[in-house]
Amino acid sequence: MALPRAIIGFGTPLALFLAAIVIAWPGIHGDLFFDSIPNIAANQAIQITDLSPASLLAAAVSFSQGPFGRPIPMLSFALDWYLAGANPTWFKLVNLLIHAANTVLVFFLVRRLLRLHRRLDERESGDTQPQTVALLAALLWAIAPIHGFTVVYVVQRMVLLGGLFTLVALHAWLSLREAAGRNATAPMVGFASLLGIASLLALACKETAVLIPFYIAVTEVFLFQSRGLGRLRRPIIAAIWLAVLTPILALAYTVWSNPEGIHAGYALRPFTAEERMLTQARVLVMYLRNIIIPDYGQLHFFFDNLPISHSLTEPITTGLSIAFLSTLAAAGLLLRRRLPLFGFAIWWFLAGQALEASFWSLELVFWHRNYLPAVGPLVAIAAGLVWLTRQPGLARAAGIGGTVLLLALSGIQSWMIATDWGDRVSIARAEVIKNPGSARANHYYGRTALLAYTGDRDPALLAEAQRSFSRALDLNPRTLLPAYGLLFSAVKYQSGPVTGPLNEVKRRAATQPLEMSDLSAFDGVVGLRAERPESLDLFDVLEVLDAAAENPALVPEQRAFALSKKAQLLAKEGFPASVYMPVLRHAVCLMSWSPDYRFLLFRTLVEHGEIDEAQTLLSPPFSRLERIKEPRIDQYEAALRTLTELRRKGEPSLAPSGPTPPPNPAP
Repeated sequence: MALPRAIIGFGTPLALFLAAIVIAWPGIHGDLFFDSIPNIAANQAIQITDLSPASLLAAAVSFSQGPFGRPIPMLSFALDWYLAGANPTWFKLVNLLIHAANTVLVFFLVRRLLRLHRRLDERESGDTQPQTVALLAALLWAIAPIHGFTVVYVVQRMVLLGGLFTLVALHAWLSLREAAGRNATAPMVGFASLLGIASLLALACKETAVLIPFYIAVTEVFLFQSRGLGRLRRPIIAAIWLAVLTPILALAYTVWSNPEGIHAGYALRPFTAEERMLTQARVLVMYLRNIIIPDYGQLHFFFDNLPISHSLTEPITTGLSIAFLSTLAAAGLLLRRRLPLFGFAIWWFLAGQALEASFWSLELVFWHRNYLPAVGPLVAIAAGLVWLTRQPGLARAAGIGGTVLLLALSGIQSWMIATDWGDRVSIARAEVIKNPGSARANHYYGRTALLAYTGDRDPALLAEAQRSFSRALDLNPRTLLPAYGLLFSAVKYQSGPVTGPLNEVKRRAATQPLEMSDLSAFDGVVGLRAERPESLDLFDVLEVLDAAAENPALVPEQRAFALSKKAQLLAKEGFPASVYMPVLRHAVCLMSWSPDYRFLLFRTLVEHGEIDEAQTLLSPPFSRLERIKEPRIDQYEAALRTLTELRRKGEPSLAPSGPTPPPNPAP
């Protein structure tokens, strides 16, 4: 009997591992998408050719957003690039393997939670079937359609790796808890260390790791109720609640000490912090609905046309959603002894959303935010279905039928989403079909059609791209990229007059508040001028950049970027330094806090032998982290020292030769 049990024990996690891979397998093909492009395809720091410590360190710190960065995912991207180059299939395959490993960890986590809950339950109820419920919950989680936007969207390896280390941390917590119940001090120290290390590693993947204490608190309140901790019960519970309160207090202090800083992040958003928090109630209800009963038509990537909640009654679903979520949360607390899994499901989900559904100036909707929060609801659903299958008559038939139906519904839709993501045209077309009112979806489809256009062999594709760009312009007056798309097709493929789209680019650059992604249009018009100088006049391009630089609706970073592109263009066109250097200085003045712009000016000054001004930019000196991110700082400092020494000796101060760095900081 020992061998069959061993085979079964190994076979269950293996089957889950394979299921997670198979269901998303069609998505391993296709191109990199959206944020994967700037973070991977256009990120030179991760495109390493050796495994030297300097290369690996530069790759690890190449993600500058957030208080901690994302060093572990960025390092993993660098290793992918080293092994397979720019092949997106390899990147996606690694994502699939991480998700499959996480599925196994979810299975063991749920089984451990339910077994410990049953053992600690004072009622000694034998209704819970830990193995069966854990298997069904993990399978539903593995093939959940909402995870398609995490697994095959390469840049969301940040979520996948963060989830991996969070799950390890939660397993370490359960082991620590069991050791405390046995009063085993030495194992407790080891598991506490593992918990801390795993939490730090999770934090190095994504900031949502601060929610680990929240997940632990939910399990204690609803499943364990602080039982089984032995003589260390009080200090352990105190430590849990201290860990929960610490990020809350830190957040409260941040808001109290710098309330304007919170609102400053909304300068580029079409909504306020208050409107975002109101809207999130409706978003959370939409998340829950698609976790429980997925809807392929609602599972799209772009949500730029989602109506904003301006008050509890505008739209009316805002107040209803808040009331619904509040009722669920209150019911979970009130029924935590009679229906502990119900309360666990609701509060696990809410705890997992606590950071990204708050007042931070983030996008309103991303499905990857449900990666770990979805575990709670799916455990409750699995437990309910398993309970039904153990009842007689119609209840048993309903349990079996519901299980088959939900697995089929999830599996089919996940396969469809993965298939969409397996081809760059199909994902773009699917986005427009599912969400025709999205300007971003229409622009992305137009861009994809234009990239797929091969000339006269497929003129319909060019026409479809133009129609998509025009629809995007009609849907969103703030966006600039579709206007640039029309300009690009007119200039490069002679698809029509240049004047119309060029004037629209100028008008929007001069008057509209733009998104940060629109900055790539400024880079694009400069590139078009270089590629087709006979079709795009220099002064038209300069008018576009000047319009943006003078647009009062743009934030300093956007205006500085336009100025840096203008300086680059003037230099390429052969204008003297006396013309473009003041433009560059203006850009740096707008972004004096940015090391990227500071180095841009420093490099240009050194190249032109402007010794004194270059030396002023070294006070204060570039930091060690800035030098890691931009190794050429050392190169140009050495060149400056050489120029200074030549001037001291009375020799001619010639500008140093050497490779020219990128002409502007990335948008």
